[in-house]
Amino acid sequence: RAEIPGDVAQALGMCHLVALNKDAPGQSLAHGPSSRVRGLAVGDVVRRLVGRTLAQQFQPEFEAATSPQQFGLASHGGVEAAVHILRTLTDADPTATITQIDGVGAYDHIKRAAMLRALVHTPTAHRLLAFVSLVFAVIPA
Repeated sequence: RAEIPGDVAQALGMCHLVALNKDAPGQSLAHGPSSRVRGLAVGDVVRRLVGRTLAQQFQPEFEAATSPQQFGLASHGGVEAAVHILRTLTDADPTATITQIDGVGAYDHIKRAAMLRALVHTPTAHRLLAFVSLVFAVIPA
């Protein structure tokens, strides 16, 4: 039920920030302004373990809820299906345009509120709302 003391909840929400070099292998950060560094927030081990365990426990329900639109690497044949869909759409309309969102930007483009509202209506996974709200400090509208 995510009923824990406020200090513990705050500690679980903390992350360590790690700087990763995004340059090509073999290049160092000393190569000047073309070097790119990306910050990666690494969450608390306990929170990550609990989150992963819950995600695995409810995976069949999440898959059933997202399967028509899920093309991620975790779905069987998902990437191949996306390629075929895009090829069909662009073959049918020569003016169609495809844009790319890299793995880093993908999480910036999801509609978290819509996903949380959908979670409320899942048969059993709605029980995760307390944990999700605690971890992400959000309450679904």
